[in-house]
Amino acid sequence: MHRSSGLVIFLALVCFANCKPNRVPWWQIKVAKSQGPNACIVEEVPDLNKKYYTECKYWPVRKVCGRETIVRYECCEGFKQVPGEEGCGGVKALKNVLEVARDLGATKFVKYLEDSGLGNELAQEGTYTLFAPTDQAFESHSGQIVGMKIESFLTPGGDNPVLRYHISDKKYPSKEFSGNNEIQSQYDGRKLRISKYSTGMETVNCVLISRKDQEATNGVVHMIDHPLDPTLFMPADVAQVVIEDGRFSRMADAMNRCNFLPRLRESGKTYTLLAPSDEAFLKIPPSRLNKLFSDPASCTALLENHVIPHVMCMPVITEEYRAKSIGQERLGFDCDEKGHSVESKRLGGDFILGENGVVYMLDDVLIPDRARTLLELVDSRQLFTFAQLIRVAGLEELFSNPADYTLFAPTEAALYTLEEELLDEAKRNPELARKIVLYHGAQGRLKTNEIRNNQNLQSLDEENPIRMLVYRKQYGVEDAIIEKGDIEGYNGVLHIINKVIFPATQSAGDLLRKSNNFTMFLEAMETVLQSDPDAIDLRQGRSSSVSSHYTFFVPTDEAFRNLGHTQLRRLNSDSSYLSKVIRNHVSSQMISSESFKPNLIYDTPTRQNALGVTCDRQRVMRVNDANVLQKDLVSANGIIHVIDRIILPDNGLSNGNGESNGHGDDGGNVHGNGR
Repeated sequence: MHRSSGLVIFLALVCFANCKPNRVPWWQIKVAKSQGPNACIVEEVPDLNKKYYTECKYWPVRKVCGRETIVRYECCEGFKQVPGEEGCGGVKALKNVLEVARDLGATKFVKYLEDSGLGNELAQEGTYTLFAPTDQAFESHSGQIVGMKIESFLTPGGDNPVLRYHISDKKYPSKEFSGNNEIQSQYDGRKLRISKYSTGMETVNCVLISRKDQEATNGVVHMIDHPLDPTLFMPADVAQVVIEDGRFSRMADAMNRCNFLPRLRESGKTYTLLAPSDEAFLKIPPSRLNKLFSDPASCTALLENHVIPHVMCMPVITEEYRAKSIGQERLGFDCDEKGHSVESKRLGGDFILGENGVVYMLDDVLIPDRARTLLELVDSRQLFTFAQLIRVAGLEELFSNPADYTLFAPTEAALYTLEEELLDEAKRNPELARKIVLYHGAQGRLKTNEIRNNQNLQSLDEENPIRMLVYRKQYGVEDAIIEKGDIEGYNGVLHIINKVIFPATQSAGDLLRKSNNFTMFLEAMETVLQSDPDAIDLRQGRSSSVSSHYTFFVPTDEAFRNLGHTQLRRLNSDSSYLSKVIRNHVSSQMISSESFKPNLIYDTPTRQNALGVTCDRQRVMRVNDANVLQKDLVSANGIIHVIDRIILPDNGLSNGNGESNGHGDDGGNVHGNGR
């Protein structure tokens, strides 16, 4: 604090946290040091007409409800400036709680106390705790209403319950506040609920304590930014509060129908209940609402989404914050100059305190994923193009019906990797859109923890199965990977995948025969099959009893020719050796290139040895010392990766016949690539 310039004011963007110099810019540290001893920051938000007294010298950078803040320095509690000295070296004389409150800007409240006769009491010796509203606290509409209630009791010789509700006979400095505790007021034994948050902010009955621990000769004063209203407290649990309040009859009905009331009456627990008004429920079509309430899981999820397992007071929300509900969802809270919101839905300023928590009124119902239809889940994840295909195909009703489905929805990016002509045609052609969408769905709910490796699901087109694969730490669907799985809805589960999948109707052999570049591999395979009928058959599809989950590392004809005459003669003359070579290019595990993460070496068992597969950050694959020229050619037998070299049996990572559990099981190892 400068010797003659008084209090320095400067602009800052700050984050409310404990008094630690984290995220504090160097220039603020420099200014803070220049203020001298016992100078504390006061943070003001002019646009919101708010002040935060910090008792801190340093303050991290932030905005409050999206607004810039002004930071200035005042003397810390109990100190004052001394003329000619830096900082705040003087110590104030102690006064009684009434005088302290008046000095700190609670003149109107003190006048009420004096007019009621309580002023004389609070001027005497004692150990009082006084929660004193500032003059500004009475300016809001709700503050004026409390002021009118106070004035209604200002009769000669009469007691004033509203004023006594601001007083406790025991001294409670903030160090005695815990996360959620109660103290007894002077009003008929009624209690005040103190809530303390990790940000350092504290509330009494969900009213912000803006300036705490102001010492007095006969107690302590905590300044608050709104007068306390005892009529906002109901001597009942939050469930009963909703039942007895006529604004929440539909919410009460839902809690009864879904047997949810016991969840809100568990001993020793506190709750924040976000209760939609009856008008909020009217925004939902009656048929939809009946479906939700008729399905126990959806009904429970809906109600859970409106309950937070602790007391949340809105004044402590100064920036975006996510709170876990008692269900599966995290609810996003935020604020602006108009007030507070949850999931972008405006919260009313009014609240009701119950014995085990607080109830806020909502103007909208917060519908969780578990209570949404699959189509709504697709829409909510901004999978716009896939949602468009569902509607073009006329399948909205299918994915809104009560039956259970599993839906694999490609991302926007995945759909736009399709040929432009194909995607444009699908957006216009209901039949094509229907084929695409139905192949991305199956009957029943299949969550990732239920997926079996090499599992076949019958798709909704009732013709083509979908192959499910288990990889290390991820799951495959045909040649796609599940990017985000297990999004459960009212009528099924949604998995978001990174590719569009198509039915593979051609065998691997037929697919390779379309090119003249694989004749030598195909001839070698036929030769092996003649001597070993149990070997892989490229002509078989998924309708056969032969596995349809192979991976083929197929060398080009040029790769065979590059072996040289000696090796080619051996392949032609030694059927046993030829069988080993071919088996070394076939794995019984269907492995998409998407399953390989960059800069790792994957042990990939074949029917002969184990190969080392790598993939760099540009998604370029190598198998041992062979380069992958083409990848993810999907056939009815499995998946094909074209390579430029023959992988001889003695070039594998391990020897022996047969193979271990595969890429996704414990038998498949992963090593660091060192790059």
